[in-house]
Amino acid sequence: MFELNKLFPDKETVFHHLGRCLFHPSNQVWGKITRFYNAYLAKANEKIGIQVRVFNAKTSPFQSVKDQILGCALREKLLPDTEKQDVAPSKLENQTSKAVLNLLITSLYPEYYESIRNMYLEESAETGEVISVYQPSHEVKQIFGNKMHNMKAWAEMYLLSLSDVLITSSWSTFGYVAQGLGALKPWILYKPEDQNTPDPP
Repeated sequence: MFELNKLFPDKETVFHHLGRCLFHPSNQVWGKITRFYNAYLAKANEKIGIQVRVFNAKTSPFQSVKDQILGCALREKLLPDTEKQDVAPSKLENQTSKAVLNLLITSLYPEYYESIRNMYLEESAETGEVISVYQPSHEVKQIFGNKMHNMKAWAEMYLLSLSDVLITSSWSTFGYVAQGLGALKPWILYKPEDQNTPDPP
């Protein structure tokens, strides 16, 4: 134990250092990571990862979970709110780009991605930024022991770890691995209970 304490004086970084040394994606998974990153995220000024894990759809209905995600992101100024009126063309000049990376593979539902993407397609961000929303995959259900399913999950955990800001579900190993690999301090969503949106989110 003494030797480990000397190697890792900061216990919070142990997983980050060991994970970076020991968890190496295969060539196939690394290809998925780099292709997605280069196509959708590389040119963004800021990358925001949102990872959602729904354990029970009855106690955590879609609308409650979506309200919680947006409640956290807007309240903490991680995402800009939308304008309710048309934006003048002059305001659209010299915009920056903020990419939102929605990884919902552990929730397995595409609805969160579609809803947030549509929010920023239908209304402009108050800040004038262009908000791009992406989801690499939505598997609909978890498939245990399926190699391709597991490779997609590993690629998406790694992509999440490349975020500048991370929002994750509590009790989710998927989010914890991403935060550890990226040495990120995430915003962790409370686990919803009884169909209610937690306040604070």
